[in-house]
Amino acid sequence: MRRPWGIFLAGALLLAAAALFPPVRFHRLRAERPAAAGFQAPAYARKFWRERLLPAGERAAPASEVLAALRRDPAAAEKKYGRTIGDSDTRYFFFQGTGTVVADGKSGVALALAGGGADLIFPTGFLFGNAVRDASGLLDPGAFANSQDFNAVAAELNHLVETRVLPALRDGARPGRRLRFVAAAEVDPDDGPARPLPAVPVEAAFE
Repeated sequence: MRRPWGIFLAGALLLAAAALFPPVRFHRLRAERPAAAGFQAPAYARKFWRERLLPAGERAAPASEVLAALRRDPAAAEKKYGRTIGDSDTRYFFFQGTGTVVADGKSGVALALAGGGADLIFPTGFLFGNAVRDASGLLDPGAFANSQDFNAVAAELNHLVETRVLPALRDGARPGRRLRFVAAAEVDPDDGPARPLPAVPVEAAFE
């Protein structure tokens, strides 16, 4: 039987052309995003902390109003004072106020805003979560090249609180002392606001 040499020859020519001029070209992702590769989360977080977050504390909502609204009508409080990021159901709150230390335990420093039991509790150990990054509403996730950079900023801001705010808070907290603060909190709508409400102090100074 005669072999179809014409078909084989045509196939060989097509393979050679594909090798020389491939129809699909692959590029390294890193080459497409030079900005992300050079992103420095620690430097970015320090600049944001100094130039935007701390000044925003002066305009934060009064803590007493936010907590009262959360207890009275969580849905209305979330609409008025809360912020969300992306598709998350978590609500973030940014507030300021003055409270009295009522307990200095291993789990945190508890504050009463106006007598009675504790209204807030500030953790004094390692921090997790995104409250410091997201509660002020000053950072847009869409402004970052990827989610890794955005998450790295949250971790660095938590580290700034751990190193710049919490040491003095732990050392100075005594029942009866008055504390001025700016804080960030996150509330899961499924759980509702806890009492005392866990919050992260962005600023804390004893009077």
